[in-house]
Amino acid sequence: MRRIKGGCIIRADLGQRLEMTGAARLRLWLEHRGAEAALRMAALVVPAVAAVAPRATTPVLVLAAVSSILAGILAGRRPLAPHFITALGFVALCAWAAASTAWSIGPVARPVAMLAGTIGCGLILLAEARRTGESARVAGPLVLGMGIGLSVYAFEAVSGAWITRTLHGLAWRDILEDPAGGVNVASYLINGTAVLSLFLWPALGFFLNRGRRAQAIALAVSVAAVTVWYGSDTASVALAVGALGWGASLLFGGRATRYAAALFAFIVLITPVAIHGVLAPLNLTGPNAQPLPLPNSGVVRLVIWKFTVDRI
Repeated sequence: MRRIKGGCIIRADLGQRLEMTGAARLRLWLEHRGAEAALRMAALVVPAVAAVAPRATTPVLVLAAVSSILAGILAGRRPLAPHFITALGFVALCAWAAASTAWSIGPVARPVAMLAGTIGCGLILLAEARRTGESARVAGPLVLGMGIGLSVYAFEAVSGAWITRTLHGLAWRDILEDPAGGVNVASYLINGTAVLSLFLWPALGFFLNRGRRAQAIALAVSVAAVTVWYGSDTASVALAVGALGWGASLLFGGRATRYAAALFAFIVLITPVAIHGVLAPLNLTGPNAQPLPLPNSGVVRLVIWKFTVDRI
């Protein structure tokens, strides 16, 4: 709005918008709302679709990150300069992943690219949220997405996993009448619990920052119940470790973050050596395989780990 002589008020900005073409309006919207919309979309969609399509979360993150970068370019903002230590750790992790899988017969580039793309897009969205100050406005869609995801799990529990059975084309006879015991429908729902457990902590922060302790407790209990009911033992342990890390960050702030990063790097580096030292003396295959007090799924994992670390 601009005042000129004679007391006339000219709505130049409104007039310009009315005369804009569709492409110009889209560009204007991207400049001013594109980054916010990308962040809100990712916060809403990722936890909402986790239960039924956990792999769809990756393209959603990629689309949101690309949209955020495009909006920044159109708005004339300078590209984000990554924090040096963060960038160095990110590159080192990808290099370690590539080196650890170099023995594989299959192509190494694809899994490493997926790892790099997923983490990289997440870092882009996080940095964009911090720069534009959209963290608070993203919290609402995040909580809504968590609610949708938990509702899907509740519906699956009372309906005999109707959504999952429909998406995978499974009839009841595939589950109940198969001589081998039928399809384990719950196995399709495991990965989604990991996504919900990751998004739990910022959602809890949103509630606690506003003094909504009852909602925070209800959300934490719901995610924990879904993880224990549908998730694997690994997912349950990961949720517990996440709770310890989140509590440490509340108590110690940035120091806890640095210690956690150092601990993560140490674990990544030492794990192959430690597993090799424990499993190398064991005979896990063949007619003379050593009996172990583990379920068959656990023994199979040990065989896979031993095969892998021998080659790493």
